[in-house]
Amino acid sequence: MSSGLMDKLKAAETGLEASRKETAEAKEQIAELEDMVKDVTFALEMQEKTRGTEAEGGDIIIKEPASTAKAKAKKKKK
Repeated sequence: MSSGLMDKLKAAETGLEASRKETAEAKEQIAELEDMVKDVTFALEMQEKTRGTEAEGGDIIIKEPASTAKAKAKKKKK
């Protein structure tokens, strides 16, 4: 084959690899955005469910498990 044809073939292969990489990155971004949409949808559904109840406008507090709190207390004593 001629060198010009080989150069075009290499350029086409390079372009193909770049396109594949862009496609993979776009698919990852789509998956992340889909997860974000699910999270927002869930938050909105919970907001609708809690509207007009005692929980409306309240704060959610997540307490540490007892074993973790004890371990931190022991570290502070030393």
